Amino acid sequence: MFAVDNFYPTFRMLMKRITIKDIAQALSLSISTVSRALSDHPDINGHTKKRVSEAALQMGYRANLLARGFRSQQSKIVALVLPEVNDFFTPSLISGLSDALRQSGRMLQVVLTQDSLDREIEAVQQCLDMHVEGVLLVPSTSTITTDHFHALTANDIPCVLIDKTLEEDSLHSVRFDGFRAGKRAVRYLAAKGHKRIVGVFGEPSWKLTEERRAGFCAGLAKAGLNPEHCPILCISDLGNLDWQLQRVFKQNESKPTALFAMSDELLARSLFYLQSNGIRVPEDVSILAVSDGKYPYLTLPNVSYVKTSGYDLGWFSGMMLGRLNMPLTRPEQVTLPVEITELDSVRLV
Repeated sequence: MFAVDNFYPTFRMLMKRITIKDIAQALSLSISTVSRALSDHPDINGHTKKRVSEAALQMGYRANLLARGFRSQQSKIVALVLPEVNDFFTPSLISGLSDALRQSGRMLQVVLTQDSLDREIEAVQQCLDMHVEGVLLVPSTSTITTDHFHALTANDIPCVLIDKTLEEDSLHSVRFDGFRAGKRAVRYLAAKGHKRIVGVFGEPSWKLTEERRAGFCAGLAKAGLNPEHCPILCISDLGNLDWQLQRVFKQNESKPTALFAMSDELLARSLFYLQSNGIRVPEDVSILAVSDGKYPYLTLPNVSYVKTSGYDLGWFSGMMLGRLNMPLTRPEQVTLPVEITELDSVRLV
């Protein structure tokens, strides 16, 4: 153990972050000697290393990992760049990603772009400045090219696109099978006897929307359903969904008997419209949605859903990032499977 006269009282140590300078003062050593001892430098003898180590432990010293990362250019930080944080999918995504990164001793830092392309470009530069060890990125709705992402790979920083991926085969990506999600949804509803199904989709420029809408249309064709009786709504602004649903459901003879929503957000807004207008689920209209599987259990009735797990997406993205330090002949594009969970919102007609 070490002995120090007139050093900080214990309560002051607890109030203050202990630094290398504090240890150096306590042991009457130079700051550089303490720093090298803590780094197990071969120039420092074993006795000094032991004194420094015991002092650091007793005083509650914790290394500044960020500063160490700047010096070594190995920050142990992975950035998750998101356009927004929503209540449905994002928490599960972060949880899965954090669990995967913890296995390799990496930390997660979330960077929000407010769904702005300019802020997304700024976020890429911030990641470069911070010497992050990898970037997982959900593009903004206005992102149509990945040119600015290649600044990361040019600096040997692995980059993985998540979920709302673009038409891009030169970067790594992890996403769900959107085409299969849309097609299976229609097949399930058609098997229940529904012939008039309205499809509610998100921002039309997203590849995610394009794939789920294409799967929806393929499902209609496979089931022999008339597309004129199965309107497709693409929603860039969630606030515009109500009047579009009103336009569809005011048609007495051809109004839908079923609704498919491609996300939890669209499901929540669709349910709000239906319940506000006295349209009963599933008596008047059945509902099926693509969901992370949490929100459907908070509704009455519980909503049947095509499960796309945010946790799984985060987990596989984090595990992929851990492999990217190994040489790869070409970028990996991983597509995760989907499955239907049947609850109480779809009736047989």
